[in-house]
Amino acid sequence: MDLNWAIDGWIMVIGALCACACAAPGVFLVIRGQAMLADSISHAVLPGIAIGYLWSGTREGSWVFLGAAASALLASISMSLLERVARVERGASMGIVLSVFFAAGLVLIVQAADTVDLDPGCVLYGAIELAPLDVVKVLGAVVPRAVLVLVAVTLLNLGLVAVCFKELRIAAFDPALGRSMGCKPQLMDLLLMAMTAVTAVACFDSIGSVLFVAMLVAPAAAARVLSSSIWPMIGFAALLGTLAAALGHLAAVSLPRLIFAGVRDTSTAGMMALTCAIVFVLTHLLFSRAGRRAAAMR
Repeated sequence: MDLNWAIDGWIMVIGALCACACAAPGVFLVIRGQAMLADSISHAVLPGIAIGYLWSGTREGSWVFLGAAASALLASISMSLLERVARVERGASMGIVLSVFFAAGLVLIVQAADTVDLDPGCVLYGAIELAPLDVVKVLGAVVPRAVLVLVAVTLLNLGLVAVCFKELRIAAFDPALGRSMGCKPQLMDLLLMAMTAVTAVACFDSIGSVLFVAMLVAPAAAARVLSSSIWPMIGFAALLGTLAAALGHLAAVSLPRLIFAGVRDTSTAGMMALTCAIVFVLTHLLFSRAGRRAAAMR
């Protein structure tokens, strides 16, 4: 296996940073039992991303982040209204909002593709193989733009968790207690959705909106098997996600040529997502009592 570390090394670093950025919001979503909310948000940000592109005419800039955050907020309000006013069950409301926002996003993205270099396939699956080619200079060093964005989002997420740790923890484990203590769980819900939306946009160019969900949920779910404390869970989620990113890329460039004649590689983002699932299954089988018991019975 011949690797060009100037490209392949950065691909693995970008994948690892995606996992680190996803660790904090992913852990709280898993604890709250709202993992599917990540899927809804990853689809809900698409209209905002497309509108930001159409408004600014470029793939960079703050308009994309603002559009995605506004779209995620609108999706959250829509789900809340469907639950409280129309008395629609939560899962059904998420499905309705997900499909409507995703369809609107695809329509807008097709429209944006005529004026901006934006491909619907990249929206869904990302283009992490090309991310190392979009570079900027920082203190004389040339680094991929995605690295700077993901580092900033990772630090932002960790900072928000550190500042609002007590409120987020109470809202995650006992919202009723949070309301009685004046912690405003609904505000924490919006904060968590905003963190997830910003992370989705940061990971958008690299691993796509759909495969972003695997990075967000699978390492966090595996980390919950390893620890019951929030900060260790965030650390384990980042570590397991980093491992999945590195192994996923190595598998993407090596396994296809061993299995299929004439095939050199496959989708790195897809293989990273598959590796996240494998890491979760192995963690569950090796470290959870239920997993060990099931393996012994088999």
